[in-house]
Amino acid sequence: MTKKGILLLIFLFLAEAGSAFQLPLLQHLDSLVARSWSIEDGLPVNSVNWVQQDSLGYLWIATYDGLVRFDGLNFEIYNYANTPGMPHNRATQIHIQKGVGMWVALEYGGVMLIKDGSFHHFGNEDGFTNSDITKIYEASDGRVFFITLLGLYVYEDGQFSRYFKNDADAKKQVRDLIEDDQHTIWVATNSGLIHIPNEHDLQIYTTRTKQEINQVITVHQTQDGTILAGTSSGVYELHNNRLIEVEKYKLLKGKPIMQFYEDAQVMLYFTKGA
Repeated sequence: MTKKGILLLIFLFLAEAGSAFQLPLLQHLDSLVARSWSIEDGLPVNSVNWVQQDSLGYLWIATYDGLVRFDGLNFEIYNYANTPGMPHNRATQIHIQKGVGMWVALEYGGVMLIKDGSFHHFGNEDGFTNSDITKIYEASDGRVFFITLLGLYVYEDGQFSRYFKNDADAKKQVRDLIEDDQHTIWVATNSGLIHIPNEHDLQIYTTRTKQEINQVITVHQTQDGTILAGTSSGVYELHNNRLIEVEKYKLLKGKPIMQFYEDAQVMLYFTKGA
């Protein structure tokens, strides 16, 4: 959830009673309330990278000048100067894992796990990486996957490891990751779509010949179970162990597909370029 504007725009939603927000004041409103906050209101900077709400209703905000907690009235800033365990201020993403804590990705600095008020940093020395994190994904079995510029890592049973076991696969640039309805993992990479049905098996699907591979930028499973690959040159469907072009996506041919979104009525595509 990236906010590129000068002001942070937050929409207030009704949540559980006992929230940190003053929700009873909002319950009498019959329309959506929107308000903006900036440095003048207590934010450390006007550029916001990520916003996440915890179970108590607090908003946690990742910025390039620290991690911020917002209770609806006041901002509390956590940074290198006031927080032991925080190596620098440039926070980029947040993921809350129930029963474990809150993961905070750092630009060029690994990741932090915040639990019970304590900040724990993980980097190269912990079997992780200090490279930038592009996505955090939690699987149904509690594993947390971290897509980084230096490969795919997983946090499982209290420790980090590189997910792919051989050097050839580990060096692929990973772009996206999902878990399907059979609880198996699909990984989009610059060298094709990887399916991992179990820890001992790995299947790679490409869109064309090895000399003409389209980068797989994102992967999605539709409501009917179809696997879609968003590539640097359009949308492909997986059929009979092959990624193929289909007629219904012909208007997207040649366009980079950056993200899929599906609602109950229609599939929406977010593309880059004309």
